[in-house]
Amino acid sequence: MVTIRHVLRGLLAALVLALLPLQGPAWAATSHPASAPAPGRGWTGTWEAAASGTVPALPGQSIRNVVHTSVGGHAVRVRVTNRLGTAPLQLTSVTVALQESGAPKSAAARAGTMRTATFRHAASVTVPAGEDAVSDPVPLRVAPDVNLLVTLYTPVDSGPATYHHSALQTSFLAPDGDHTAQESGAAYTATTGSWYYVTGVDVLDAPAAGSVVALGDSITDGSGSTSSANRRWPDRLAARLRALPRSAGSGC
Repeated sequence: MVTIRHVLRGLLAALVLALLPLQGPAWAATSHPASAPAPGRGWTGTWEAAASGTVPALPGQSIRNVVHTSVGGHAVRVRVTNRLGTAPLQLTSVTVALQESGAPKSAAARAGTMRTATFRHAASVTVPAGEDAVSDPVPLRVAPDVNLLVTLYTPVDSGPATYHHSALQTSFLAPDGDHTAQESGAAYTATTGSWYYVTGVDVLDAPAAGSVVALGDSITDGSGSTSSANRRWPDRLAARLRALPRSAGSGC
């Protein structure tokens, strides 16, 4: 049996299913011209990663984080973080899209899925040191077991960047400006094995009553599994829970 270590450091992996519903305010619309989700419906965590440390900031670069859903829903919201920072974090653009189908190491978005995430109806957000910010609902239907592109642009040096070191997933950097809305991914000429400034994605009206959070060390992070293949043990657990019949209680 694996001993759970470093819980306080909290290397978390994502995940699904059925304990308590995560309820939250459904702020109205984003800048994308689609219908906003109705208020008062339930949110469920579909992906999560702990803030594991800091690295130097990436001013003037676009950061395209690739994250993996465990359950799907009718809309998404993104949690960005400056939890370990020492100065305000300015994000002038945040977008969400589905990754190009069948291309887990591609920076390209699936055509027609690029959405702008807003924060209290504004396209930009400044996150105080030590805090998180949650986006307005983004009207993007997502399936379970797919990759999302969560892309951020920070124009100025914000001090230490909060990140998750060992993602076991290829993400992307565009070193020369704001390319957050670019579908082709052509500007993303550098790669990283870490996630920057993003710690969670929730989905609306998921077919699950809540989320299970996996606490652990590098094994929970996926150490030893194939990079960009989503074969961490929490990914396997999520797949097994999704395969259970609804009558089984969503896998509790």
